[in-house]
Amino acid sequence: MSVAYPAAPDRVPMFRVSLILEALRARPVLMFWVAALAQAMLWTLVPALFFASLIVFVIVRLVPGNIIDMMLSQNDVGADKLSRDQLVAALGLDRPMWQQYFSWIGGILLHADFGKSLWQNTPVRELLAARMPITFQLGLMALIVALLIAIPIGIYSAIRQDTAGDYLTRSFSILMLMKGCGGSAMPCISALRP
Repeated sequence: MSVAYPAAPDRVPMFRVSLILEALRARPVLMFWVAALAQAMLWTLVPALFFASLIVFVIVRLVPGNIIDMMLSQNDVGADKLSRDQLVAALGLDRPMWQQYFSWIGGILLHADFGKSLWQNTPVRELLAARMPITFQLGLMALIVALLIAIPIGIYSAIRQDTAGDYLTRSFSILMLMKGCGGSAMPCISALRP
């Protein structure tokens, strides 16, 4: 019994994205499910970002010590000219925490204003912009190193499945995950530890 194989295509597309888009256009039902999945992902992203921002905001406010006392004790330039009450009012710390949060998040969402740094008295957007290139460079280098290690290990494990070498490379990968997360047996949970 012989198997008939389909003829090779005349040209091989450079990007697989075009094949995916053609498949989606050919099957409207599939397009509907992809759109529904994207919409569901966006709807879960919004509350996740909201709760993450809320947690960060509250944790910064609950840190032991008071930013006003620290500014006054360090003889900060901005703190020298103002009394303690004026400094509290200038930073908006005299308002309830929920008003501070909505003022902060409103400035970010409506005006892309992240506020001013308390220590350097410069806009946070400028501080982020100065550090972004280095952050992206470090992230890209980490990704490249991780892929240079992970891809050969994955290929070897797929080719030599359930051999001593496979078990060794899997164990090495798990140990590296644990080392990167503080040595815990549960990497996802240890990433949440302070």
